[in-house]
Amino acid sequence: MTSTDVFVERSRRWGRTLEDREAARHGVSIRQARDIVARRAGISSGTLETLRSGRLKAVAAHVYQRLWQAVIRDLHEELRRHEHELHLLAQQGLGPADREVEQVMAGISKIEKALEGER
Repeated sequence: MTSTDVFVERSRRWGRTLEDREAARHGVSIRQARDIVARRAGISSGTLETLRSGRLKAVAAHVYQRLWQAVIRDLHEELRRHEHELHLLAQQGLGPADREVEQVMAGISKIEKALEGER
């Protein structure tokens, strides 16, 4: 696998992840999510579509960089949501032994691992 293939595959994975998460988060179609992701990342929705379909053979450096930054931003936003939820649970008097807290903590751990893997 060449370095170009690696960059394309990473970009494809990042684009797909961003689109899928956006679609799930807002209950919209992949096409609608693609437009949102493209606007936030500062790239064309056509580039995301071509990436997802596997037709893109090379990725421009600025597209790769913007997708990477968008993934990191998305993970940090998700981490903030989980930390807020944890804070609310603590205000309700729930502690580490409560199932809801354990679930939020597991989510935080998963996000932190993903952030470590993307650096």
